[in-house]
Amino acid sequence: MTKTMTTIIAGLAVSVATGCSVSGSWKRVATDPPQAMFPLESLDLDDNHNYTARWKHKGRKFGSTGTYQYRHGTLSIAESGRAARDYDARLRLDGKLELTYTINGNTITALLERKPQHHENQKQDTKSKEKNTHP
Repeated sequence: MTKTMTTIIAGLAVSVATGCSVSGSWKRVATDPPQAMFPLESLDLDDNHNYTARWKHKGRKFGSTGTYQYRHGTLSIAESGRAARDYDARLRLDGKLELTYTINGNTITALLERKPQHHENQKQDTKSKEKNTHP
């Protein structure tokens, strides 16, 4: 089997295993170029194509909600009452999400990774342990 064919099969296996889904909770961990302004700090994408985002621009934090679509390598985010903003999007083999856009002739890429999931049972266990640690 050729190296190219092996790479394609491995990529398909990962895609099937992850469901090629961008739904979930994401946080920005890097930008390219490193000092580039990419105001998106975190992004929650639900299975019903709704999103919640947290942004930071010039020291000011704010949030937005709306809908999203992920098709053919494009993530379109439409804040309620506004036109959609399109990002070139790539779900990498390591599970991270790359979002790229060009503004004023400058291309900026943000790397996002999934936030750890906290289950209700873990929260209950933590509360129980805290109660039982009193001297």
